[in-house]
Amino acid sequence: MTEPVTSPPMRYRHSIDELAATVSGWPVAALPEPEFIELFSRTPKAERYTLISKRRLAVKIRDAREKQCCMYCWMPAPVCICGIVPNVSSAFGSATVPVMVFHPEEFLRRSNTGHIAAMLYDAPLLVEGFPPHDERMRSFHQQTLTSMGISNTSSQAVHPVVLFPAHDAKMASEVASAAFASDRVLMPALIDATWNQAGSLNKRLPKDAERVAISIPTNYTSLFAPLREQTRSTGVSTLEATCLTLEQILVGQGKPAEAADLSAASVRCMKTFVDLVRMQKHMDPAYPDVSRPTIEACRGHYDAYLRSLDAKYTDAVARETALRREAAAAATDSTAEGTLTQPLAPHLNYAPVLNYCYCCGAYVGWSRMDVHVRGAKHLREFGKPGSLGWTPTPESEFHVKRKANRNPEASSGDPEAAEQRQPPQPRT
Repeated sequence: MTEPVTSPPMRYRHSIDELAATVSGWPVAALPEPEFIELFSRTPKAERYTLISKRRLAVKIRDAREKQCCMYCWMPAPVCICGIVPNVSSAFGSATVPVMVFHPEEFLRRSNTGHIAAMLYDAPLLVEGFPPHDERMRSFHQQTLTSMGISNTSSQAVHPVVLFPAHDAKMASEVASAAFASDRVLMPALIDATWNQAGSLNKRLPKDAERVAISIPTNYTSLFAPLREQTRSTGVSTLEATCLTLEQILVGQGKPAEAADLSAASVRCMKTFVDLVRMQKHMDPAYPDVSRPTIEACRGHYDAYLRSLDAKYTDAVARETALRREAAAAATDSTAEGTLTQPLAPHLNYAPVLNYCYCCGAYVGWSRMDVHVRGAKHLREFGKPGSLGWTPTPESEFHVKRKANRNPEASSGDPEAAEQRQPPQPRT
């Protein structure tokens, strides 16, 4: 695990360490695609979704370590931002404990903003597909500070809520005001996922947990717009939604000054994060007045990191090419001796870069090509007339001749006959 420059907050760090240490021991990440598909087919249907989630998490953690990424800020090690993300959890104190709920597809995604919110507000994580977290999600309405791994020196009761715009959802500020008046700790679950994924996660969270909503100004422009198009007026990133939720909770608790400070720190962090992601995409910064010092400090280190990855990739390709040439030479010798039934040398000399299926007209990727060519979609395309694998049958030849007999002038290619053809008469 790549250590950050400055350690992130304790609750967030503990969640990541617990997940990474457990998932790294799962053998499902090392299974090749065909073997995993066979395992998936043998798994009972009720357990298949859990199996897929486990594989997603295991593969993501393995890839992040291979790419030398920080396991906390999810950035490449030279661009680690753990040292520049402030901890503003003191703004809401012990009266509010936010919890970030992740879909496995969003976990360890570099452009994700939910983990930045967890670092900012020292929020523990619940990642779907990780068994201990799944258990806490199923019983979220019964969770306490101790069960969430949070030290609790007081005997305050906990009021768990879920941020989701359900039809019966109450405003977050009203719920916060009532919880604060009754001396209960508000524990909002903030879902980090796409809209479709969020709907799925909302169903997995218990209905007994109260749903809350927030108000977003109609003229609000997302700070995440320079990276991703804002498809709806109320569509904002997870970090912005979390910031707005906690801001309105603080206002409901009678802390407007703390809400303003939290919003200002969150906006600065968000702008810096957006420009760091844009730098990695070789784009100009969208908020240079805020992010310029950080960008200038990280650019040189990131360029050196890319050069090291290029060198590593070049060495890997060279080793692969050498191994294939040795195999081709051995196959040529075996063919000459008559020990093989067909010459394999020409095929082994082909470069291993078949990423595009010319039959389906789609990018597949070489790692999944063996699975793709056995799939139903590829076999359908492979059997269509005009494709590489189509061979005429008596039935197909009959339909071709029948179509030609319906329009003999067009099939003969005679322009005069086509002109003499009369158009169909309208019905009376």
